[in-house]
Amino acid sequence: MMHSSERHLARATWAAASADPERLLAHFFDRLYLLDPSLRLLVIGEDPSAQGRTLLHTIGVAVMHLDRLDGIVARLHGDGDLDDGGVVGAALLWAVEQSLGPALWTPPVRVAWQHCVALLARSQRSPSVGRSARVA
Repeated sequence: MMHSSERHLARATWAAASADPERLLAHFFDRLYLLDPSLRLLVIGEDPSAQGRTLLHTIGVAVMHLDRLDGIVARLHGDGDLDDGGVVGAALLWAVEQSLGPALWTPPVRVAWQHCVALLARSQRSPSVGRSARVA
């Protein structure tokens, strides 16, 4: 469950982290392929720039609507997986951390992003999770 203060932190820091999308995507894909090199095979023949724009857009929409995920769960299902605790979630956390730097990546921001990634991952598995996210 994400509290409103965590949702606010995730939104504010996403705006900062995604201000330089190329840098954020470079951090994300570098870490993703380091954690699981076999994932490179999934993007052969794909336009990495288009894939990156889609990824950033999807995450941005989700982060801005953390309190109403049930309205965007179908979109999340269509654009990829955020595996709770897996390599995609770990790569996203690392990319946001690297993009923000130590001044903005504080312990409360880290916790907010951990909860955010977990909530997004759960929302992909169960549409009812988005509805329960409003409670906090």
